[in-house]
Amino acid sequence: MIMNRPMGMFNVEQRTKDSMFNATSLLRQWNKSNPNDSRNLDNFWKSTHLKEFMQEIAEKEYNFKSVDYTELKNALTSIKRGRHNGGTWMCPILFIKFAMYLSPKFEYTVIRFVYDQLIEYRHSAGDNYNVLTTSIAKLIDCDYVSVAKAIQWIVFNKTGKDLRQYASQDELKEISEIEKKIAFMIDMNFVNNNAELMNALRKMYNDKQRKF
Repeated sequence: MIMNRPMGMFNVEQRTKDSMFNATSLLRQWNKSNPNDSRNLDNFWKSTHLKEFMQEIAEKEYNFKSVDYTELKNALTSIKRGRHNGGTWMCPILFIKFAMYLSPKFEYTVIRFVYDQLIEYRHSAGDNYNVLTTSIAKLIDCDYVSVAKAIQWIVFNKTGKDLRQYASQDELKEISEIEKKIAFMIDMNFVNNNAELMNALRKMYNDKQRKF
């Protein structure tokens, strides 16, 4: 499935299966709107320090280490042939780097796009927290503090004050999803007391740890 999102005056395509963005589509739109300031994908791959940046993305985001440019490129991009949704698809962070390469002035639009997504997730996390507290109120013996700390352990692998305020976009999204899951379990009577809720949260934590 392909999602379309506005980035300034352009439309960006993102695949839901792997979150990759279509760099070719954005490039085509850019060159059509800026015929006297056209860009080339090959020149982007020659950008200064791009290899080092790709190494950082691969290691931090995908736990993949390599000094080989081709291996890094293959790990962070996907080439799809054909007229329908064809082109070079990039992982989100590399795509942001590419979008900013198009023009220094366009950098603001790109940064604003990322910022708006972050605010959207922050609001979503806040809304779902309100839904969660309403659901938790149905559990007479529920300990709100314990639930909040359990969510912190799942997302941040630690507890502390104001962690939510400094959370990344992915962390806020994870918080939002956990809060929705908890509220659903309570509303559907899958958990009926604090002990059952804490066991469910403990399972979420253990399942996440097993992935790494």
